[in-house]
Amino acid sequence: VGGLFRGSLAGALALSTGPAFSTVTTYTDRTSWEAAVGSFVTEDFDGLTPGALSTGTNNVGLIDVIISGDPGNGALTGTDLDLETDESGLDTGFPAFDFLGPIIGFGADWVSTATNSILEVTIDGTLISFGNELGGSGTGFLGFVSTNAFSGVVFSQTGTANEQFSLDNLSIAAVPVPEPATLALMGLGLAGIGYRRHRSNKVA
Repeated sequence: VGGLFRGSLAGALALSTGPAFSTVTTYTDRTSWEAAVGSFVTEDFDGLTPGALSTGTNNVGLIDVIISGDPGNGALTGTDLDLETDESGLDTGFPAFDFLGPIIGFGADWVSTATNSILEVTIDGTLISFGNELGGSGTGFLGFVSTNAFSGVVFSQTGTANEQFSLDNLSIAAVPVPEPATLALMGLGLAGIGYRRHRSNKVA
């Protein structure tokens, strides 16, 4: 079981598209986070079939949720997503998100992320404590924006007691796609560089 868990955790940590140790900015105000990322989509988990998530990869709306350890470490309620970081021996498991493509940030309304052991999340090599950001029980909006694109995160905890938490209104900001006009200007610029090089070679 330990080997399977370590493999799952290593795979979750590998869900990154950029160099390690990027700069991650945190936001405790949703409006400020939305202004920082510009474009985003939101998963509210409404209408998704309630029930426990299976050990392994589960498609949950806009993301895949990877559950290691006990299936009880994750569940859908019909209105939100309940998860648990667990270090209790055979049930040990740290849930992870696969965003199904490169993103620059995500945020959600979190509930009770610092009641037993304080929840942490690793984003592209950067470890962030929910307790430090939200204080108290760790309840409220918390969003993240990274200087490097990433495609997954893994949750962990600071202590040995299991940390149960919930989230709703998960917003995801994909890597911006250049506008057609920008691509055209880039193409003209590259063509100009190629022409100058061609002329330089002829003169030489």
